[in-house]
Amino acid sequence: GVESGPSPEALYPAAKSKDSLVRVHAQRVATDMLSQDRMPGIPKHTDFVQAAHEVAMNGLKDPDSLVQRCAVEALGNHRSAGTLRPLLDLLERVPSADTHLRYVVRKAIRDQLNEGSIFTAVLNGTWSDTDLHALAGVAVAVKSPLAGSFLLRNLSRLDQDRASLSASLQHAARYAPAVELDPIAAFVRQKFAADLDFQGALFTSVEQGLAQSGAKVSEALREWGTEFCSR
Repeated sequence: GVESGPSPEALYPAAKSKDSLVRVHAQRVATDMLSQDRMPGIPKHTDFVQAAHEVAMNGLKDPDSLVQRCAVEALGNHRSAGTLRPLLDLLERVPSADTHLRYVVRKAIRDQLNEGSIFTAVLNGTWSDTDLHALAGVAVAVKSPLAGSFLLRNLSRLDQDRASLSASLQHAARYAPAVELDPIAAFVRQKFAADLDFQGALFTSVEQGLAQSGAKVSEALREWGTEFCSR
């Protein structure tokens, strides 16, 4: 635990050691500190948390991928608005061959977005196309109305492949407020006007999402379905 572990002052030099295994251990200590900070009933130690968070943030830039992974796992235990930007930056830098690091970073971003205040800031923020695609790819794993709203509001900017688009629409239909769903029909009609088969597949995805949420198909969505089904 925190009480028997190293002091914050001891954590900093360990995190900067020339030995990568020592740096890995420092990140795992940081993970333990940040995990305990989230546990109800555990006394809060601001100095430990501050040190652990700083060490983990610096670990995102470590040249060793295992140190990076451990740093990401530590930050997954500390949800704050300032953590999301460095995680997105790291995701963009991850080599395509390092699937493990990519998975861990995406999981940590998801953990951040599970915090309502953070996702609210994301929903109201301005994002580059790269960030938007990264956030949308993770939002389908966040079970909240904020995730559904985020996906719906950014459909026109998300140049997704067909499988990803279907997943986004189904997730939005399941979690977004019902009053926000009608624009789906207009978007799909315009983007896939000549592909009625794919419109049918998307309509099915939306129907499934609505069924999972217990919501009814709106008049606008029903009109869309009737239109391409009758052709």
